[in-house]
Amino acid sequence: MTAIEVKEKLAPIPDENWKMGSYSNHIDKCCALGHLHRLENNDPSNYCFIPWNPKITTFREKVNEYLTKEFKLKNWDIALINDAKKKCPKKYKKIVTPKARVLALLEDMIEAGY
Repeated sequence: MTAIEVKEKLAPIPDENWKMGSYSNHIDKCCALGHLHRLENNDPSNYCFIPWNPKITTFREKVNEYLTKEFKLKNWDIALINDAKKKCPKKYKKIVTPKARVLALLEDMIEAGY
């Protein structure tokens, strides 16, 4: 998956359906990774059981590569940005919602050719 493909999947999801701190609330909210896995699943409306998808693992590796290259952050992925964790780069951490943070990261990745 490219950053463009991921952005196309995540952008339509309303802010109120995003969460921080865990993968899914099993009702109607997910973090960025949870949404990606849910949308790539055979039943995208299922928030309860979300099987792991290898395409998304590969994308997580691209995010890690980008964060390492741009911010010297090794072994981090999109969850760092979604949750605005302690090591989250300031340019993303200052953005209020998980969705807006993740979309800002994806825009930067697209610009960088990911």
